[in-house]
Amino acid sequence: MLPKAQTFTSGLSGGLDQVDIAIGRTAGFITAPLVVQIRAVSGGVPSGPALAGASIPAANVPEAFFPSAFYSVPFASPAPVAAGVQYAIVVSSLSCGLGNCYEWAAGPVGDSYPAGKGLGSQDFGATWVPLTFGGFTDLPFKTYVLQAPTSKAQCKKGGWRKFTNPSFKNQGQCVKFVNHQGGKGNKGNGDVGNVDKGNKKSGKKK
Repeated sequence: MLPKAQTFTSGLSGGLDQVDIAIGRTAGFITAPLVVQIRAVSGGVPSGPALAGASIPAANVPEAFFPSAFYSVPFASPAPVAAGVQYAIVVSSLSCGLGNCYEWAAGPVGDSYPAGKGLGSQDFGATWVPLTFGGFTDLPFKTYVLQAPTSKAQCKKGGWRKFTNPSFKNQGQCVKFVNHQGGKGNKGNGDVGNVDKGNKKSGKKK
């Protein structure tokens, strides 16, 4: 599967620990895993190493050549994001080669998400071009940003390092915050673009 990407402008600062994308496995016999990454953006296209990533077994992705439902992709190590900064959701399945193993549904016709754009690559991510086929320019997505810890477990095993709003110097400081807040942390929709292929209002949600 040749890579596709959707750039977006983060609406929140914190740790991006999940994205929802309207994607499906195009046939039941496909075994190549689906790879989803969050990457920085430079010059309007994905750049640099992955800030977060997940490799999903093919059997876990619903079979749908024309997907209409969102599939949730959690990241074990959240990507640090800042409000107002642009990032990219990059989807690929390199072990699938040029085959169309997965299909990321197209958004509505036109530029329905002005804060980002859909991109495609014909050389496995070396270069990117805007999506224009059929008149659509964006791909459906949602992002979720963890802003503060809600349990002591999130502070352990280096988890305290993931938080940026607030940030912590060590595990003890993170645990103390949870005790004081009573587990009332924040996890919000960072961005919503082309929800359900345009059937709901698209754009940034804070």
